[in-house]
Amino acid sequence: MTIDFWELGEAFGFSLPVRSSGYLVILLVAVATWLLTDRRRSNDLNGRRSRQRSHSGLMMGLVLSAPIAVGLVNIRLGGPPGTSAPGVPLGPSTAIISTLAALPWMFAAGLLGGCQAALVGFAVGSMRAGWQTHALLTPFAMAFQAVLFARLVRIDYAEWPGKLARHPLASGIVAGMVFGGLRGSEYFGASGGTLYDALDYALSHAGLATLASVVEGSIAGGVCEVIREVWPEHWHTPAPLVAGPYNRSLAARMVSVFAVLGLIAGGVLLYGDWLLARSSARELVQDQMIQTARQAGGGLPFFVQSGRSLIRQLGFSILDEVEAGTIDSEDLQSQLRLVPYFTRLTVFTPSREVLAFTAAPADDQARAPLELGAGLSVAIGGVPQEIIVTPNQGSRGAQLVFLDPIQRAEDAPILGVLAGWSDLGSNPMLQPVVARLTDVPSGEAFVVDDRGAVIIHAEPLRLMEFIDLSRLQTGPPYTDTAPDGTRRLTYLYPVAGSPWQVIVTVPLREVSRLALPIATRLFVVIAAVGLAVIVLVHASSRRLTRPLQSMARLAESITRGNLDQPVLIRGEDEIGRLAASFERMQKSLKARLDEMALLLHASQRMATRIDLATVMPSILGGVRGLTLADSVRLVLGSETGDSQEQGEAYQAGSDPGRWAALDPQILELCRTRGQFVLENPARARAVLSLKGLGAPLESLMALPLNNEDEFVGALWLGHRNPHTYSEEESNLLSILAGQLGISVANARLYRRAEQERMRLSAVLEATPDAVIVTDDEGRISLANPAAEVFLRGSAERARGRLATDAIVVPELTQLLTQPAGDIRTAEIKVPDGRVMFASSCDVSGEGEAESGRVCVLGDITHYKKLDMLKSEFVSTVSHDLRAPLTLMRGYGTMLTMMGTMNDQQKEFVRKILGSVDQMAALVDNLLDLGRIEAGVGLSLEVVQIGHVLREVADAYRPQAANKQITLEVELDEGSETIEADPTLLRQAIANLVDNALKYTPQKGLVRVRASQEAGVQRIVIEDNGLGIAPTDQARLFEKFYRARRPETLKEKGAGLGLAIVKSIVEQHGGRVRVDSRLGMGSAFTLELPMHPAAVDLALDSRAS
Repeated sequence: MTIDFWELGEAFGFSLPVRSSGYLVILLVAVATWLLTDRRRSNDLNGRRSRQRSHSGLMMGLVLSAPIAVGLVNIRLGGPPGTSAPGVPLGPSTAIISTLAALPWMFAAGLLGGCQAALVGFAVGSMRAGWQTHALLTPFAMAFQAVLFARLVRIDYAEWPGKLARHPLASGIVAGMVFGGLRGSEYFGASGGTLYDALDYALSHAGLATLASVVEGSIAGGVCEVIREVWPEHWHTPAPLVAGPYNRSLAARMVSVFAVLGLIAGGVLLYGDWLLARSSARELVQDQMIQTARQAGGGLPFFVQSGRSLIRQLGFSILDEVEAGTIDSEDLQSQLRLVPYFTRLTVFTPSREVLAFTAAPADDQARAPLELGAGLSVAIGGVPQEIIVTPNQGSRGAQLVFLDPIQRAEDAPILGVLAGWSDLGSNPMLQPVVARLTDVPSGEAFVVDDRGAVIIHAEPLRLMEFIDLSRLQTGPPYTDTAPDGTRRLTYLYPVAGSPWQVIVTVPLREVSRLALPIATRLFVVIAAVGLAVIVLVHASSRRLTRPLQSMARLAESITRGNLDQPVLIRGEDEIGRLAASFERMQKSLKARLDEMALLLHASQRMATRIDLATVMPSILGGVRGLTLADSVRLVLGSETGDSQEQGEAYQAGSDPGRWAALDPQILELCRTRGQFVLENPARARAVLSLKGLGAPLESLMALPLNNEDEFVGALWLGHRNPHTYSEEESNLLSILAGQLGISVANARLYRRAEQERMRLSAVLEATPDAVIVTDDEGRISLANPAAEVFLRGSAERARGRLATDAIVVPELTQLLTQPAGDIRTAEIKVPDGRVMFASSCDVSGEGEAESGRVCVLGDITHYKKLDMLKSEFVSTVSHDLRAPLTLMRGYGTMLTMMGTMNDQQKEFVRKILGSVDQMAALVDNLLDLGRIEAGVGLSLEVVQIGHVLREVADAYRPQAANKQITLEVELDEGSETIEADPTLLRQAIANLVDNALKYTPQKGLVRVRASQEAGVQRIVIEDNGLGIAPTDQARLFEKFYRARRPETLKEKGAGLGLAIVKSIVEQHGGRVRVDSRLGMGSAFTLELPMHPAAVDLALDSRAS
């Protein structure tokens, strides 16, 4: 395969078809192109003229681009062996992929029309024919290809074949396959030789030609596909789409399906049969070739060995005469008559002179030493030789000369050389071989020596012709090219024990000659069977579709509302059963329409009305009219769910005789058993008691009314006379009962919702806490009177307005407009000096996105004052306790110095000092907590968190070692520094580590982890100790709160450590949380901003 980016042949010209069939194909293609071309003209004269003016330039450009499209980027695929047409003096033919050749006529087909595509295709084909194929058929074939492509891309069928054909890529591939087939007929018409030679030549080239055409169509189709998608307004799009002729009737569809399947099956069978027949014929020919070569080659070694033996015997018989020098021609002639193997004999002296010879032309005798050449010299040296020399006139074989040295023993001197000539074409021992070589039908077989010279051949003129053995292949027969351009099978058989080889060649036309009759007969059989099947399918489909057409007309009548037309089709087959089912459907449809009318009426009434007293009478009346019941009742259960109570009841029709007394029994039966039917209630006394009825009840059906899993009531109907309830009635009443259940539940739900709304409105009106609710757009949807202090105007006027416009307090506005998240709280001062505690959270349904926000504000002014007084009191008391505690510790310490004390006195002193230390620690914690809450002493510095954690861990390692607790510190690599108060941060972490060590049993684990993420420093202190109960976790960070559990009572403390931790973290703008499970340990997490830019603002706001 070679690629030429620009190639146009040197000579532009056309060659006429060699066979008359070539002219016939040209004519047929031209007529087909004419018939496919769409020659219809538009009725819009102005539009047609406008299009002609706009498209004329494009048409001219496409025609002029033909040489460029043909010459640019050509890929030569080469060809199979024997690329030259047999019997025609032309160069080898190769398949060429002209990558751009299909673009002009594809553009014309999609942008202009079929006629323009044909003209552009003819122009491109003329360029390809003149410079590439030189075939007269090429322009017509390419014009037909263009018209076919235009037909396919402009087809207006709505089904999938039409959709697929309108894609340029698919249509380009189809057009390429058609063009490839036409190229095959072009090869057939352009080849000489016999019919089978032309057929073999066409078949061997059609595959590559089709491949090249398909590749060209695919490339151009892909480009057009892009144009069709990017600029659809320029590419032709048929509208409106119609059904294809193959889909307009059931008969046409069946015939089309069977025709397509038949064509596919027939094509596959024919192709497979042709391959099988050709393969069988080739195997037969190859077997004959191998048998001929082996039979011919089998006799050659014996012939040569016999010659060697005979020449040796003749040499021994004339040894004495040669040694005495008395040998003459008569002696040789007598020996020659005894041995018919040789045609003549000659004795040479060691000096290469002729000593004696049989009768032969004088010039032959004179030429003999020269002809034998080096072989005679080797024989004089003592080595026997065989030499091929020029054949006799008219002989079928060359002459084989045996040269044998004459000597008495191997080490004796050479007396001379005996030469014996044997004619390979006339030697009696080789006649079977020659006969076998000449008996090759339509082929030839011959023998060559090691030089490649032909030494045995049926044609004397071919003798001594040299064959290039290096180009031949050993092994099974293979395909090559004859000098006349025909393809042939060649078999090379090396003769065992000899340098000779047998060559057998048979033209491939012999294979086609044997295979074609078989394939032709099968083609006729398949075509006949296929045609018969199509005819039978068409006749059968017409017979089957007549009743279907009748039912189609009946269906059209039903669509117009006529449900009374009878179905006249009868039968026991599928169509008869279909007609019977159709008739039943017609009757059922009429009944269903009546039922649907009732359901529609019921749905409309239930959708437009909520009051059951207004809705139920008309619905129950419709049920009574449809079922012909004497009474239809609907009984509701209690809204409280009490099975002993009964709710409202509704009825259609008059009560025949105190039937309403059955309501409690039927209600309970439906509640426990569901739907039931009693077609003879008098016999079902164990189920239903009929005592006290004023009129007999012969049939009864009851259905429960449910809303999902909730039982809300029962619907029942009764008949005085026996009545069998059909399945249709049961289904209708089941659907209606389901709708009534939903309607009753909705009515009750509406009533309860209205009551709850009124109750909620009363609560909101009376509560002193302000309540404000906003929707997902930030507009106020609800506000109670207590919230008017935060609003501009009344609560009613604020509804529907944006919170940012209606609320006068900025802090409250900010709280309501913050992004969705957890519950947020804030303390807000109102203009009248009060302090309100605001709590805001998102409002959303279960599984729904956030739909608003609610904020509740309570007055905490009194509690704030109490808290301030408490803080002042604690601070004062803490300061006042410092001096007495110092004195107590001093005097307690001095007691040990005043003299000798007994053990009990020492124990008392130790307890006094321990209590003093505990009280001093409590005072220090109170003072620290007060300072932290007041924001006094907070000094932010750049802190390396790893240093702080290691310092705390190192300080508590002795305590951990005493309890055999493992204390670990884990830090992320590359952690950044943070801004914090190192003293307070160290105190907070120390408090948490101290607690973890206190409440973790021996041999436990305490781990301190630090990580940074999204500007937040996270510190986790976790242990596997006792754990904290969920009830204690809620109050864990309150002042003076301690969990009261037996395991924790032995640890001393005032409950201020975690309160200090929380205050320190909040002073840094962070938060602290705990995750714990009893018996599983606890994990305290501190989250601090790495750069708390708003800390100062927070401190200022707290101080104010």
